[in-house]
Amino acid sequence: MSITIISSFAEDRFMDTGRVAEGGPAFFITQFCQKNMIPYNLITGTKGIVAIEQKNDQEKGYITRAGKIILPQKKGMSCVLISTLLDEFPLQPCGVWCCVDIQGYVRDKDNTGFKKVYDNPALEQCAVVKGTAEELSYISTDRLKKIPLVLKTEGSRGFSIITRTKEYVFWSKPIMTQDTIGAGDTLFAAFCTKYYANKNIVESAQYAQQSVEAFLGTKIRPLLQIGVMGSAADLAYPRELRIFAEQVGELLAKKGCITVYGAEKDSDSLSTAAARGAKKSGGKTVGVTYGRGKEIYDKKSADIIIVTGSDRGGGREFVLVNSCDAIIAISGGSGTLTELAIGYQSNIPLICVTGVDGWSGKIAGTFIDERKRVQCLKAETPEEAVRLAIVEANKKINSGIQQTI
Repeated sequence: MSITIISSFAEDRFMDTGRVAEGGPAFFITQFCQKNMIPYNLITGTKGIVAIEQKNDQEKGYITRAGKIILPQKKGMSCVLISTLLDEFPLQPCGVWCCVDIQGYVRDKDNTGFKKVYDNPALEQCAVVKGTAEELSYISTDRLKKIPLVLKTEGSRGFSIITRTKEYVFWSKPIMTQDTIGAGDTLFAAFCTKYYANKNIVESAQYAQQSVEAFLGTKIRPLLQIGVMGSAADLAYPRELRIFAEQVGELLAKKGCITVYGAEKDSDSLSTAAARGAKKSGGKTVGVTYGRGKEIYDKKSADIIIVTGSDRGGGREFVLVNSCDAIIAISGGSGTLTELAIGYQSNIPLICVTGVDGWSGKIAGTFIDERKRVQCLKAETPEEAVRLAIVEANKKINSGIQQTI
């Protein structure tokens, strides 16, 4: 089997981290074919540019450049896969068995980020038309009913295959990844090539599902380890701060982060309150304690207890802080200041809750010294603190900055 791919490459530019990567549907479709040893001919144009925004665990692409694709006067094409960034060429039936992903054709090139109605009669002559539920809504219902097979994707929930007489639904299992870019292109390529070969919808869909799971498996991200540091009970913090800390832990759990905290042996703390909040929401927690033995004040707050064998206010804090991808400081006394200083020396992102007594309020928005390694970013609410911690942790991981003391 040999197929023809008519598609575009792109340079993916991630807006939040500055990371640049190879992308575009042509990149992921050809990767799939190479991995599965499917011979192909490629028709493409100038590489495009896509600005990618990652927000609320979703990606949104803004096409800032897309090159034209010129179709050769070529006959005898059999299976053809079409997937563009915009409308790099007017859609027309190509080959004996033509499949099209309409993502590019419903994008409004004159209004970046918006979509437009696309009701091309040529869609009825395609063997497979693929799109998200939103993208397909820009095609008239009457037109959709005349398409032999529609591949409708529903994000992380899965996808469905709709024929003129029946609908098949395939649910996906959740996979925590750094992003899902390329998953739709992989699904499209896997289903269409398999269905072209065997004409069996269920087998082809199951094969496509397995192919996407394998693809996403290469993007599995380690869970972020976010430290929560703050006042111990002997500083007599108010009830409102304890609730604040618990909300931070709850939000970290809901975002799939591990809460790392200093587990005290003799008293409660805002850090422990955050761990309780994480546990309440089904999250994972790691308590780092001093001295010997795993006995801590609130054992139920920790899934894992790390016993450092080191002193409190010294060696324990080095282990605690350097186990974190980012730190959220809530108020705090001398212990929290020590932890912030270690994090600063290690280039670990620091989020300091402002509007409170203690060290987090005093140094929020500043640098600890004139070297200006990392700024102590301000956060006024639990939501803002968690959002900044995750964003800054991902930036650091993606930039490859090494910890140096």
